[in-house]
Amino acid sequence: MLFFRHRALTSMRFLPPTASKRGERGFTLIELLVVVLIISFISSVTLANLNSVRAKGRDAVRISNLTEIRKAMLLFYEDNGRYPNINTGGSWLDVFRRFQRCLQSPSNVVDSCNMAVTNTAPYMSKVPQDPRGDSPNTYIYYHCQTGQRYRLRAVLERDNIALRSDIDGSLVISGDGLCNDGLQYCLGTPDDGCAPTPPPT
Repeated sequence: MLFFRHRALTSMRFLPPTASKRGERGFTLIELLVVVLIISFISSVTLANLNSVRAKGRDAVRISNLTEIRKAMLLFYEDNGRYPNINTGGSWLDVFRRFQRCLQSPSNVVDSCNMAVTNTAPYMSKVPQDPRGDSPNTYIYYHCQTGQRYRLRAVLERDNIALRSDIDGSLVISGDGLCNDGLQYCLGTPDDGCAPTPPPT
């Protein structure tokens, strides 16, 4: 009887602590900090790329907006023999708002075109504005006293191939700064030295 009991005891194997307990110790502080740093880096890179894509998208809208406005300007010129004679009193934003009303409601002579028009139908149902709002990113409309020359300007946020083919330089005043090289995107007519309208103050 004792012999069998001895055999049973000697045959028992005592196992070490299970491996599962070793895996339950968790992360160290350094490991957590490394993970946080990696996540922060990935987030910052993603956010920077997203902001760049958004800026390029807004610039595409600006270029498209000025192209559509220029088409309306050509129709206005065909009907009236000149471009809108906008009153330049106030700020550039005030001038552009009157310009918007001129193309949207030409019959409102006093508060928009500042001239008699032959066609009172809208040239645009809604003249677009900068995608980031009116100020300080307002589009600019500027014209000569004769009404035969004008400029439209938007300021881009990123370098764009469209800047290689837009109109650069001053319209009528040397150094007026409206269409300098850089991120100022301009459409309109070339400078022919016509007499300027007084620019907004």
